[in-house]
Amino acid sequence: MHPKHIRRTNEKQTHKGRGISARLPMVSTWKSSLFIFGLLIIFMLIYFLWQIRHVNRVFLSHVREDAKMAADVIRLNARGAVLSQEIIEEMMQTFLGNTIHFIDFLDAVESFSEDELAAFAAQAGLAGIQIVRETGSIVEGPPDWLEKSRVSCQNPNRSIHHNKNAHLYLLMRKRQQNNGCIIAGITADRIEKLQMQSGLPFALNSLSQLAGILYVRIRPSETPDSQALDIPKVKLIDTPALKAAEVQIALGDDVLKIGLQAEHYFRRIKQIWSEFILLSVVLAALGLFFAWLLHRYQSAYLNQVRHFERRIARHREDAVLGRAAAAITHEIRNPLNAIGMGLQRLQMEAGQLETEHQSLIRSMLQAVNRTDNIVSNIRRYAKPLTLNKKPLKLDSLVSEVLCLYEQQCKAHQIKLNFKANCDTEIIGDRELLEEVIENLVKNGIEAQPSGGYLNVNINKQDTTICLSMENGGFPLSALEAQRIMEPYFTTKAKGTGLGLAIAQRIMTAHGGRINVEVFEETVRMSVFFS
Repeated sequence: MHPKHIRRTNEKQTHKGRGISARLPMVSTWKSSLFIFGLLIIFMLIYFLWQIRHVNRVFLSHVREDAKMAADVIRLNARGAVLSQEIIEEMMQTFLGNTIHFIDFLDAVESFSEDELAAFAAQAGLAGIQIVRETGSIVEGPPDWLEKSRVSCQNPNRSIHHNKNAHLYLLMRKRQQNNGCIIAGITADRIEKLQMQSGLPFALNSLSQLAGILYVRIRPSETPDSQALDIPKVKLIDTPALKAAEVQIALGDDVLKIGLQAEHYFRRIKQIWSEFILLSVVLAALGLFFAWLLHRYQSAYLNQVRHFERRIARHREDAVLGRAAAAITHEIRNPLNAIGMGLQRLQMEAGQLETEHQSLIRSMLQAVNRTDNIVSNIRRYAKPLTLNKKPLKLDSLVSEVLCLYEQQCKAHQIKLNFKANCDTEIIGDRELLEEVIENLVKNGIEAQPSGGYLNVNINKQDTTICLSMENGGFPLSALEAQRIMEPYFTTKAKGTGLGLAIAQRIMTAHGGRINVEVFEETVRMSVFFS
């Protein structure tokens, strides 16, 4: 072979080899890119699955907490209803028993006629009275009031009897001096209505009307071992007609089923899956060139999700506290109202009681009123604030409040000084800010029962307006000054500890704050408006 031909053949082989080696990196890069995109999509899928699991875990945790709280409210309501029933029956038994003894005594002195019994029953607030004499004759007033009742002298039961059909509370007692018995009854319409409002069905209906709760039901346990439901069992229901999380909790021998709103949960899961599919398509279509853009987008998205979850958690805490406070204060007020009504009735019919007992009844009524006031303050503290901000003059507002307490300051020999050193136009809710100022003025007056001073000044510090109130009175320690704005902390003998906490909450909603300073026996409270 010619040497030139051999050289050309070698050059072709070399060129062919170079072409194969040049294509190999291209194929390897394509596979590597596909592998990288696949890994990114898999990692993104794992991340979204973890996010779904996290959302599911947080949601189920809140659902169980809400269900446990509802179950505790129902148990508390049931115990309160039973206790209220026992107290009412004991009061009715005492009242009717004393009335029967008095009727027995009067009848032994001079026999009652039907008209006299009817008049006595009307005057005593009774539905009727029946006297069965030893001869078997019956005298009752008003006539036929006991027609539908099953109570008779042959009934050995000495406890109170509730006739639901006739809406009566009845009590039968044997006569002490003569044979026979006396039966007295009182109308139970109002008491039955009160029991209905404090009973379990009313509580279930009230809970069902709360935001976020779809239904509350009590069903017999389908399994003999109700202990298995001590840990709340959650069942997710996703149908076109109903999207809920049903929680089952053991309630004695029954099962409490609570349906909670879960539409936002399913919407969130659907949103997560939609976002995953969209991001996967975008990632596969755009490739490595837009990988950094995807990273930035995901970072911004995660920050948005975290911010959204924090807002949801904060709103959920406020909603749960509101519902709990409303439910708890409502359930506390039911027995308080029953006790108050009973004490008021005893007070109206306490003509024969001794002065000591009448004083005890008045003290108990005052205690009930104080408790009701505390419950109202707790409910108001837990209620979300709604601001109606408008431009207003702070000095005019302070002057109006001080004018209301001018006579009280003179009565307590407190010297009142007010001075505004700057233009005091601010933006805020007039009624809420008036409550803050009034609360601080009252604290300054109550701190000086033996007289003193109250200096009120308005100054401007840079862009902040400061309203300061300085007064004498009992000194505060450093620890008390730090804690005086905390809920339920008070230095007063009969204070609830919520006044300054509510004031601080109002100022926080306005973007301001309240600061407390102690100088020997002087206390200065400063309100800052930004």
